[in-house]
Amino acid sequence: MSALAVYSIPTTAHLNPYISVINRYLEQRGVAFPHPGYDLDEIRRILRPRAILHFHWPSLLYSRPTHDAMRAAVADWAAFLNEAKAANASIVWTAHNLWPHESRFPDLDEQARRLLVAHSGCVIAHCESAGAALESIFGKARRMRVIRHPCYEVNLAAPLGQTLRTQSGGLVLLSFGVLRAYKNLEFLAQTFQRHAAPADRLIVAGAAHHSFDPARLRTLCAQDKRITLSEREVPEEELGALFGAADVAVFAYTRIQSSGAVALAQSFGKPVIAPRLGCMPDAITPDAGELYDAGRPDSLGDALARIRKRDLGQLGARSEERRVGK
Repeated sequence: MSALAVYSIPTTAHLNPYISVINRYLEQRGVAFPHPGYDLDEIRRILRPRAILHFHWPSLLYSRPTHDAMRAAVADWAAFLNEAKAANASIVWTAHNLWPHESRFPDLDEQARRLLVAHSGCVIAHCESAGAALESIFGKARRMRVIRHPCYEVNLAAPLGQTLRTQSGGLVLLSFGVLRAYKNLEFLAQTFQRHAAPADRLIVAGAAHHSFDPARLRTLCAQDKRITLSEREVPEEELGALFGAADVAVFAYTRIQSSGAVALAQSFGKPVIAPRLGCMPDAITPDAGELYDAGRPDSLGDALARIRKRDLGQLGARSEERRVGK
């Protein structure tokens, strides 16, 4: 296979190694990667005829703090897509979400994504429902592919988990990932306070996104000694101990399509509780965790009660089977 240039917008590797997994897979098949493009000017400099441009979070290229600035950036985005077409480049978009998580100007985000779909030779979704949602909003792409979100090869270490379980004797829950508004962490903490047993523990681990004010979450966590808030970036070498501390991974998203954090939890062989949204029903089968109705306030508490009665070892084994290469 001849080498192709693929430019990927990178993610934070220690939180979501999605990009490194995909790029490694393609490199094994003869695909060459120049330095990834972090802005349109940089991509313009390395663009060459017949390149493949693979975008993951395209809003990073044109989001701006004011409407006027972003309108100008979206116009430049449109010009760039036309330049790529003139260079006979192929454009691929992996649609991790329908919209940016922190969209300041939805009208401009919609305009930018419609431009991307119109210029894309292929759009990738992570489940059938995500593909259907994309087509209902943006119309049919020239080529739509559904490719399941990969899980990850991980090393599980569990001394921290053994210590927590010995001390509490209860259920240890983990919510992991960057602290952001759509993850609904205050609701998760409040639900835990109402429904958890005295010996249960909740760990919330991750650094706060620049758009998220964690003050209210800090207050809620400080009110309950059963909740630990670890407000920092977790180094990759500590992930095994962190997930080893947990019996169940729990996510309280208000909206979601695919989730790298869910895939990471499943890679560590953890049962998962998540809302019945986006690709979650496809990722979390009934034998691998519990789904709840995001529109019903008590539904998450009910899911906590249900999972307590289940065989967590069997649920975790089913999650572990989803690992890459299995």
